[in-house]
Amino acid sequence: SSYTDSNGIVQDAKSKGIKSVDNHNEYNYIFCVFDLDTVKNKQFLLEIEQYNREYEKISSSIYPILTFPCIEFWFILHYNCHSAPFSNGQNRSVGENAKVEFKKYHENYHETSYECIDDLVPKYKTAMHNAKVLMKQQINCNSSNPVTNIHQLIMLLHNIYSRTQDYEYQKELDTFVLNNIN
Repeated sequence: SSYTDSNGIVQDAKSKGIKSVDNHNEYNYIFCVFDLDTVKNKQFLLEIEQYNREYEKISSSIYPILTFPCIEFWFILHYNCHSAPFSNGQNRSVGENAKVEFKKYHENYHETSYECIDDLVPKYKTAMHNAKVLMKQQINCNSSNPVTNIHQLIMLLHNIYSRTQDYEYQKELDTFVLNNIN
């Protein structure tokens, strides 16, 4: 999407989903990735829920992929199972503090750094493992700081790439994330 705000991303996803039906080329899935540190309210989740109910018979569902505080937390999981909460501090937002933490692994990181992202690709299985371990810990202590469900999407993509028979998005952990975001 060319949008960066949650409502714009969802409106764009809905439009693309409906257009795919009109073109007789329906998508199997529509995923939208959100950094929760910048989300001001949960209205976008209600929009997704309404779209999914309204179009469940004719179009693919929209799945929210959520990370708190931000995508850089997912990047950190490529190196370690970071479970310490992030907070505002040292004149930085919670998201900026997550980026500072990630820069311990990639000192020259910036949001458009393709080289950095390329370095992460071979480590995706470590990130998936760390995300699963973290999710269990967070569920046990009922915490959503930090949290992500990106590994659910990565597992689906891995299964499709590997041509396994498991092409269903496993959303069992999504409920915990959705119910515990502020």
